[in-house]
Amino acid sequence: MCVFFVILRSIHYKTNYLSRDDYDNCYIGQEFYAVDKRRESMQLPRVLPLTRREQNCYIPLTSLYLLRQERLRVARNAFFLFLSTIQIAAIVSVDYCLYWLLTIVGQASRKQTEIHLPSMFKIHVIGNGTIADMYRRIVAVIEASARLADYLRPAKCAPDPPAPDYVRYCQIGFLLVSAWAFIVLEPYGLRVRQLIMAGYYPERARERATWLYNDILLKRETFVKLVLKQMAADLGDPTGKPTWLDVIRAKTNHYWLSRMVLGSHHPVRCILCGSDLARDDYVRCFRPQCSGMYCYECFLEIQHVCWMCGDPILTGDSSDESLER
Repeated sequence: MCVFFVILRSIHYKTNYLSRDDYDNCYIGQEFYAVDKRRESMQLPRVLPLTRREQNCYIPLTSLYLLRQERLRVARNAFFLFLSTIQIAAIVSVDYCLYWLLTIVGQASRKQTEIHLPSMFKIHVIGNGTIADMYRRIVAVIEASARLADYLRPAKCAPDPPAPDYVRYCQIGFLLVSAWAFIVLEPYGLRVRQLIMAGYYPERARERATWLYNDILLKRETFVKLVLKQMAADLGDPTGKPTWLDVIRAKTNHYWLSRMVLGSHHPVRCILCGSDLARDDYVRCFRPQCSGMYCYECFLEIQHVCWMCGDPILTGDSSDESLER
């Protein structure tokens, strides 16, 4: 059952990783640094270094620091494990205390001296009849029992509890320590999923890194910056591309209600520098399974070879002329 649950969770993570750009996309990897380095060489706006507020939301994949959602997950699991630890510790303590109490009682009973019965009075029943005969039989039984047990031995009734299973105590303690270790190390283990998926799907990892880079840029947009960029776009500057709706989507994409109402927007971006590409103003890899799209400047630097799949990208004469210009 546990193996089936693990397989089901793996399929769920893989499906969301390949279909959703924002799913578990808060870690900075090598692809992210490659995009930032590329934008630095092109003198475009960069994301790194992150602000103090952004460092609480986005961290390197190998960082020991935990994100807010990771800390909440650890705190929730630690709370339930703490309750279980208290319960198990109470059961073990009661078990040992009961053994200790019975041992003390047994030792005290064995140290007592023999207690002789006090002298008994002899009872005579006088009279005849049914009731008198019944009394005589009762007295005879009592006198016979007294003669057989002339003294008491309390040590025979003393409890003799078996020793606790200390090996079992050690096993329980080892399991509890292991559970606490798993809770602390769980966030770091879950990050390995990112490395595994990036190893099997490097193209998808680059796409997600590009989306994350532009998402951070959009979250940094303010009212004044957006107005200035809109004015620049009206004057013919191609850098004034973000819209109000794009900024609102980026700032509220952590809430499912916002994603449902505003929808998702997937603009065409250069896979190398992350710049937004205008319609019919970019070069795309002709391989059907490849999602490589490049601006003209990046396309010239990669020398007509797709950075995603490694296949050469053939362009027509008109495209070559536009690239030369």
